Amino acid sequence: MKTSVGRLRKIVQETMVDEGGRIGAHPDYMKKERVRQILQDAVVQAVAQGGITSEEELEHFFQTAPIAFNALRMVPLSVYQKLASNG
Repeated sequence: MKTSVGRLRKIVQETMVDEGGRIGAHPDYMKKERVRQILQDAVVQAVAQGGITSEEELEHFFQTAPIAFNALRMVPLSVYQKLASNG
């Protein structure tokens, strides 16, 4: 059975509208989007401060990111909470 583009559009819209009639996204998606935005802001800040000035430096940033994430993963939440409370 072939589904028309209009029917697919209606299915997507129905899926995305919450009880209040607002268009939204699944909370899991929004968490991922928030992390993506934080990372994008970090890249923009590095570019603005001159830390990334070429495509090569940008690529190096992305290649280094997983290593940095693994190191940060080893830090317990209590350390982050203490850092957050110190301002």
